[in-house]
Amino acid sequence: MIFTIGNRKNYLQFIMDYGVPEKLGKQPPNERFPDGYPGGYAFLTMADAERRIQEAGYRDFAVFGLDADWQEDTEPSTDGWWHNLLVDADIVLLPFYHYVK
Repeated sequence: MIFTIGNRKNYLQFIMDYGVPEKLGKQPPNERFPDGYPGGYAFLTMADAERRIQEAGYRDFAVFGLDADWQEDTEPSTDGWWHNLLVDADIVLLPFYHYVK
């Protein structure tokens, strides 16, 4: 398992309404992403994901797991020290207490 970040309320609501969501991986240029999409945030550790939340000043964001492999499913980002997800990956909930504020 690797990690990602997302809006706590939105992700948890989606999970309650629809089940397991996916984090979007790298996309070629298409109608939705005319310039392509580098893939969602990917982090090797929970601490790295938490670091990015703090650095960016994201409000009400949380760390989520990803059912993906660091070596096979990510590549270094051109935008920062983190990686981007290359494939769509299931989002994995961490222990509940992690999301309670």
